[in-house]
Amino acid sequence: MTLIASKADTANNLHRKIQLIKRIRFQLLGAFLVAIALPVALRTMNNTDLLDSTNIIYSVISSLIAIILGFVTWRRFASFATVDSVGYVLWSFLTFFLIVMTVLFFFRLDYSRFIFFTSMGLTLVWFSAIHLWISQKHPARLAVVKAGDLSELPEGLKVNTFTLTEPKSDSRISDGVVIDLRYDHSPEWEAFITDLTLRGIPVFHYKQIVEDITGQVSINHLHENSFGSLLPNSIYLRLKNRLEQGLALVALPFILLICGFAALAILVFDGRPILYAQTRMGFRGRPFTAYKFRTMSNNASGKSSIDDAMTKEKDPRITRLGSFLRKYRIDELPQVFNILRGEMGLIGPRPEALELSNLYEKELIFYRYRHAVRPGITGWAQVHQGHVTSVSDVNEKLKYDFYYIKKISIWLDLLIMLKTVKIIFFGIGAK
Repeated sequence: MTLIASKADTANNLHRKIQLIKRIRFQLLGAFLVAIALPVALRTMNNTDLLDSTNIIYSVISSLIAIILGFVTWRRFASFATVDSVGYVLWSFLTFFLIVMTVLFFFRLDYSRFIFFTSMGLTLVWFSAIHLWISQKHPARLAVVKAGDLSELPEGLKVNTFTLTEPKSDSRISDGVVIDLRYDHSPEWEAFITDLTLRGIPVFHYKQIVEDITGQVSINHLHENSFGSLLPNSIYLRLKNRLEQGLALVALPFILLICGFAALAILVFDGRPILYAQTRMGFRGRPFTAYKFRTMSNNASGKSSIDDAMTKEKDPRITRLGSFLRKYRIDELPQVFNILRGEMGLIGPRPEALELSNLYEKELIFYRYRHAVRPGITGWAQVHQGHVTSVSDVNEKLKYDFYYIKKISIWLDLLIMLKTVKIIFFGIGAK
């Protein structure tokens, strides 16, 4: 009995330690002590009079701002599917430290470089260590209530689960409970779920957890959902459109420079025409003409059949130069003019050729709903699945598009941009 009690105490102590480290207050307070107080103490150790200098004050304030903004961004990223790499931690904090440093430089504010850069380094180490310890040693574990309709909870989800057989407290219940909230549970289970909610333990409907883990929204029974719940925020859509047009305008000189080199290369190696125009389905079902650099040997006209509109795996029509342009997405750069004209956005579901879109609309009953937002050069489906043409693959891709429409936000757009940069850097996913 003593041995059993000892093991139980050890397990409870470990559980309390895990919960402490996962708390926001612990993570932020630790960051302030390790990444701000420690560098300040080292810098002023031999001269405490420096504590009142503007040099130290600007350093502390700027580091504090960078840590808070980086922490908020990291937490937002972590709420989306497939975000489990320490690279997102590093990117979140490093970005804001560099932004703050740029502001300090622009306004010529005097700051301690020792404190600022030491703070930046210690911040990256602190939060990376927390992320790695939690994700590798103590990943999230969800309790699953096996009652009702859990048919859409697929096997092999990248999350640890255990079955909760009775409505009683369990020390393992900390990260959340998955349950069919539409099922008519017994009064004991309903009281237990209410108690968990009051204790601050998340209770997830099984469809919600599948969406959060897979990054997809089920479209098999879309009539069960309210289309209003999937309707994107119109205010954000307008703001997003203006912001993307502004970014396109600012980047236009740089883009035109790259386009000049690409056009010259196509002219020398593949001849005319340089550009390829194709009619595609756009925002709210309105067709538009999209422009790309020509990468195929026989696609100059833009008037194509369904087969011609499909880019196949190792398509023999792609030229050697075209393969390079596609690999690094240079062929997409002329679509910046589609963004400036309001026909496309930087981020959104990829616009399909008009012939393909009409085909998919006939085969997939909810396909047209993806036109509720502006199409984009890159998107949530693109960074997860890449280019596909078969109806079954498009049906799978549509689940990613619906997830984006349902979850659309500045945080998801930033995450997609980060994933896109990674894909372009490694040149993967192109056809």
